Amino acid sequence: MRNSRTKQKFSPVQIILDAPQNGGEPILSATQSSVSDAIRPAEQRQIMDISTNTDLDRDATPRYRQLADHILAGIDDGTYAPGDKLPSVRRLQRRLNLSAATVTSAYLTLEREGVVEARPRSGYFVARLEAKSKPPRRETLPTTPSRIAISPMARTVEASALDNRLAPLGAAVLDSSFLPIEQMAKNTRLLARTEMADALSYGPPNGARRLRRELARSQWGFPDPPGMEEIILTNGCMEAVSLCLRATTRPGDAVAVESPVFFGFLQMIENLGLYAMEVPTDPVTGMDPDGLARVLQDDRVRAVLTIPSFQNPTGALMPIENRQRICQMVTKRRIPLIEDNIYGDLHYGETRLPPIKHWDRDGWVLYCSSFSKTVGPGLRVGVTIPGPRFAERVTALKMGSTLTSAQFTQLALANFLEDGGYQRHLRKLRVALQENMRQLRQSIARHFPQGVRMTDPKGGFILWVELPAGGDGVSLYEAAVGEGIAIVPGSVCSPSGSWRRCIRVSAGSPWSERLENAVARLGELARGG
Repeated sequence: MRNSRTKQKFSPVQIILDAPQNGGEPILSATQSSVSDAIRPAEQRQIMDISTNTDLDRDATPRYRQLADHILAGIDDGTYAPGDKLPSVRRLQRRLNLSAATVTSAYLTLEREGVVEARPRSGYFVARLEAKSKPPRRETLPTTPSRIAISPMARTVEASALDNRLAPLGAAVLDSSFLPIEQMAKNTRLLARTEMADALSYGPPNGARRLRRELARSQWGFPDPPGMEEIILTNGCMEAVSLCLRATTRPGDAVAVESPVFFGFLQMIENLGLYAMEVPTDPVTGMDPDGLARVLQDDRVRAVLTIPSFQNPTGALMPIENRQRICQMVTKRRIPLIEDNIYGDLHYGETRLPPIKHWDRDGWVLYCSSFSKTVGPGLRVGVTIPGPRFAERVTALKMGSTLTSAQFTQLALANFLEDGGYQRHLRKLRVALQENMRQLRQSIARHFPQGVRMTDPKGGFILWVELPAGGDGVSLYEAAVGEGIAIVPGSVCSPSGSWRRCIRVSAGSPWSERLENAVARLGELARGG
């Protein structure tokens, strides 16, 4: 039987998908006649060209792979929508004169690729996120340092992202319903009763002793936990990063940054009189070690800045082997690396990857983080562990700028850590954010046009979306703000204005009908509607 089909041709063969009747299975038929003869009426049928003048030869691409590719093409071009039931194995076998094993193999292949899903006693369905789950592509980047000039646009984008009147898909900020408000209120009342005098006083330049002691007991992922004297508390993570940049560079130097990069870093680099050198960054695995190696050949690069865990704006998670390579690279070249681990506690899985500083033996990695993405940005409690090579310089810069940080919020946070409240809060927050991200991605899959691609973060609450060919993130941003929706255009995440087809969206607010409607409207705007 198989040999009798070895040279079978479909010239052309069309699979005609009739509109389902009364919720039934789509009807497939094969025809050797013209397509126009088969469509009655056209608006009730969808057509997928399975093969045109193609030899289904067993010595060529396997037939199951050919069938899988044609089904995939139908998914990509919209013939089959997310959630649609696909033709049964028996129906495809009969209509296309293929063996059951061939059709089953095609479906199993697509299932392994995450394109279709099997449901017990129901058959095969297009996965809700189908081809849109593919990560956005990389772009060709400049090979020389860039002078940054994005501040006006970045300030406009930031203002809209924080505008409470707009649907909150822009800001990388958690909604207040995700914050431990009651727990922090309890700890603040305790502080007011027992330590108010200390809370209203100046503290040491490197921060409240009790909080630093508690942080020294935390699970940092370092082989040797830092002593409390190594920890410097700051006014949020941005000050921590700024102090580290100032300690390691001079105006006119270049800093190697991810591309795309958090646009707040670009504003900081611009304000410090520095240049930015874009490093190719994979939307799944983060900063590319090979790309960084090429960039570090430029003697103007004096520091590296990276977010290895759930990077902003892509949500990328750098693998362990890349973290090791990058640490070895900067150590060998004696170039300081500033590691921002602000999203590190928001991993969806059980395991938190160790930071790059885990492999730092010679003190070239300066570690930064904060509690802004977990407890609340209003605390303004950040932390840096610059290491002995840079600690004195960072401390001097801290004293020369803000002298110290707020004792009140540091001591309230110390209470929260001491009673175990922080870890309990994190366990609930991770589950909530993972569900939020699932809802956001499914909504984009439902409403955005074909050709859209997006990341699949394993933590955090930031999603990177690539629009179809011809799409423009700035135009979509402007239209969205006019419709009461906040997003971030990708071009502000590059000193050279790259990533114009991309946008950043946030899953930091509880999923709601308002957000579902906002994503639906974004999808219409992305289609030009």
